Amino acid sequence: MVLDSLDAMVDSLHRVLVTAPLGVCPMWTRLLADRGWRVIDAYRGPSRGLGARLEKSKGWTAVVINHERLGPGIDELLRWAPDAVIGDESHKFKAPASRRGRAFRRLCWKAKWVRVLTGTPAPNHYGDLWGQLVCLDKEEWGLSFERFAQRYLIRDSMFRSRVLGHRNVEELQARLLKYATIVRREDAFGPDSWQYVTREVDLPQSARRMYDELARQWFTEVSEGKEVSASHVLKRLIRLQQLAAGYLPTDEGGVVETHRAKIEAVLADLGEIMGSGEKAVLFYNFIWEGLTYEREIGRSYPVRRIGGDTSTDRRQAIIDEFAKVEGPMVAVVQVRSGGTGISFASASHALFVSRGFSFADDEQARDRVYARGAARCVTYYQARNTVDDFIAAVLSSKQDVHDAVTKADKETMAYGYINRKARA
Repeated sequence: MVLDSLDAMVDSLHRVLVTAPLGVCPMWTRLLADRGWRVIDAYRGPSRGLGARLEKSKGWTAVVINHERLGPGIDELLRWAPDAVIGDESHKFKAPASRRGRAFRRLCWKAKWVRVLTGTPAPNHYGDLWGQLVCLDKEEWGLSFERFAQRYLIRDSMFRSRVLGHRNVEELQARLLKYATIVRREDAFGPDSWQYVTREVDLPQSARRMYDELARQWFTEVSEGKEVSASHVLKRLIRLQQLAAGYLPTDEGGVVETHRAKIEAVLADLGEIMGSGEKAVLFYNFIWEGLTYEREIGRSYPVRRIGGDTSTDRRQAIIDEFAKVEGPMVAVVQVRSGGTGISFASASHALFVSRGFSFADDEQARDRVYARGAARCVTYYQARNTVDDFIAAVLSSKQDVHDAVTKADKETMAYGYINRKARA
């Protein structure tokens, strides 16, 4: 729909800028090239030299750049002066003071034609809307986030970034609908058909004792009144999540495997999935998980991995191969590296061996296996009576774990990383 609108304006729009997450940039490059645009792929190679490449551009030219390079390249892009700007996953610009958000706003305000796209417009609260909508009309939405916040947000008197509620919601929604086209996925693609399974695994006795000892120690610190910041709690959550996953980092930079409970459960399930000739995507959080599952699965089944160390070209090659292969295959994908803007629609199963702290990232990762009218099975592997329970509960309530912890009192923060057995 966006590209159709762009084509309709092609006589007056000669320079188009598209900014998107890195993993989505190749898709935009192909789409624009297929429609006859000369594309400069500014997300590839060294970031230096962008200005020279832009100066040589002639005729109908589109620049595709990833969000991370938008801020550093802002001066060259402003001199190039795009007529049209498209911001994909625009909630990435929601922070009013972020470098990429400021850069994006400056570009939008200079352009004749602007579109921002997102499936998660307000991942935390309605305050997230200002950074996106002010790009469309700075007169309507105002140049001051503080003024917007005073009108629509109820904030903590001491911690101003903490939003407790909203006011004037009907007015805000009316303003939003003046600038937004809201399309429900089921209207465009048909109803979802998801089957959710939670596979609980028991930690072996040695790992159980290690987990309980850490949990009791940290819970005791809080119960005795010791000061523990929210950021410290989050670090502890990660450490306990790693232990629940099956490993612990050492002080020397190595890794100690503590158990294989989740690995064995996943391999057992994959035996049935692969035996049926189906495909699966396994989502993970930690580097150790990605490498371990790639190795273990690769002993029996075809597998490919996408992580933070995967190049853009390699990522696209894996996505294309996964779509073309007939028969069983597994993609092992890091949530933050492959959970946005790509499709594994030929897979019938999504397996989560650990989950991130962001509800939006978690939901978007699941949606990578969405296919219109097709049933999909989503399996969550949780170590029983561990932090996995807490993370699942927070994400199920459509919250971010970070927000749930920072908004909680000390006792609740402690309960975040203590398990039910140890707490009792």
